[in-house]
Amino acid sequence: AHVRQLRSDARKVRTVPPAVVPERSALWSGRLRVARVSDETPEVRAFRLEAPDGSRLPFEFLPGQYLNLTLAIDDRKVRRSYTIASSPTRVDHCELTVKREASGHSSRHLHDVVRAGDLLDVVAPAGRFTFTGSEALGIVLIAGGVGITPLMSQVRYLTDLGWPGDIHLVFSVKTERDIIFRHELDLL
Repeated sequence: AHVRQLRSDARKVRTVPPAVVPERSALWSGRLRVARVSDETPEVRAFRLEAPDGSRLPFEFLPGQYLNLTLAIDDRKVRRSYTIASSPTRVDHCELTVKREASGHSSRHLHDVVRAGDLLDVVAPAGRFTFTGSEALGIVLIAGGVGITPLMSQVRYLTDLGWPGDIHLVFSVKTERDIIFRHELDLL
């Protein structure tokens, strides 16, 4: 099923040459609908976000950027940033991959309360930890645990474009069950 989803997603790829990237514009703010929640590992969930009307995302982003969420938790507004793990070539959605932390007020809320169909208040995109392929002929990416999310956005972007450079990924986790994106990484 996961492979079928990857193939289905691949059909929605926007063709963009590596040297052409979205312009950095003013921050967009609004609401996105949670289209799907899926488990990546026992402690990590992916939240697929879409425009409420099902159209393309109301903003563009660079691989490695993040979204700012405002969550209503216990009658308080809590703001938290989460890296976009999906590729900017997928114009109909973006994904946040979040580890549930025992002391993480926002991550616990996302895991325990947020479900498909919910609307989230978002400010997007932001961040300068980006790589589009025009900066170098090859790249070495080093990640630990959920820190793989901005790198996965970059890997997905570069592979969607058929980038000819070398991509080396060094990824460390505590146990095999903690390998986030395992099926997709095996396919790549």
